[in-house]
Amino acid sequence: MAILNGTDLILKVAADGGSKEIIGNSTSCSLDISVDERDMSTKDSKAWKAIGTGMKSYSISCEALYVNQAVGSAQDFAELFELALGGVAGTTAAGTKIDWEMTLNATLATGDRTYSGEGYITSLSLNAGLEESASYSVTIAGTGGITQTTTS
Repeated sequence: MAILNGTDLILKVAADGGSKEIIGNSTSCSLDISVDERDMSTKDSKAWKAIGTGMKSYSISCEALYVNQAVGSAQDFAELFELALGGVAGTTAAGTKIDWEMTLNATLATGDRTYSGEGYITSLSLNAGLEESASYSVTIAGTGGITQTTTS
């Protein structure tokens, strides 16, 4: 088994029920899963903390280089902006639920895994430093569970 080259792992997003497209010019993506601790300590724990598991949550983040025009069939900052604000320039009160998928940027082989779910964009940041490549970052907070699919 070979270690996966991070360049080959991509994030795709779409409005709920839409056709997922890769985030264009992406430089990194990550999936972070957390499980809350529940304190289960009692006097019988003899001064040692005892924990149980509680609520689960996850977030997906991505960084990409900013291009001030459409990026072919890929998602770009402007499209993520609309998803984050719930329509063109925030014409609706809430953000749009999105579908996401973290997968390989290649034809999937037997045993390859894909992760997917739903969420909302909770952070979108455009960065432009002096004499640096303009970039942006997006964070998606998951709602519901994550599906892991193994190619057979």
